[in-house]
Amino acid sequence: MKYSAVAFLVAFGVCAVPPPALAYRPRPQPDITVTAPPPAGAPSQEEVLRALPGGAPRGLVRIRYRLLAQRVGPVRLYPLVGPARLVETRFECTVQGVRGREVVYIDQDRLKPAD
Repeated sequence: MKYSAVAFLVAFGVCAVPPPALAYRPRPQPDITVTAPPPAGAPSQEEVLRALPGGAPRGLVRIRYRLLAQRVGPVRLYPLVGPARLVETRFECTVQGVRGREVVYIDQDRLKPAD
């Protein structure tokens, strides 16, 4: 069989043209954005995202904080601090994101100077 030059270009020329590069560019993932500011004394947003079992999620997330318990101990003498009270707090942090809802419990201990 004889193929003409036009038939050859039509048959193989169309297939040899690469598709436009913009059509196959993956969408960039946005950085993590937290919509709810943490209340005073709550763990930071970075602490909550680091505590997630699968790592920090990508995209827009919403963090809700709930104070579960706060216990204030008696006045004691702590070395290098002096008289102070131990304040133990426990937070429930709910992270709503692309992967669904995940709950993280974070404990915080701090010393409050005695009055």
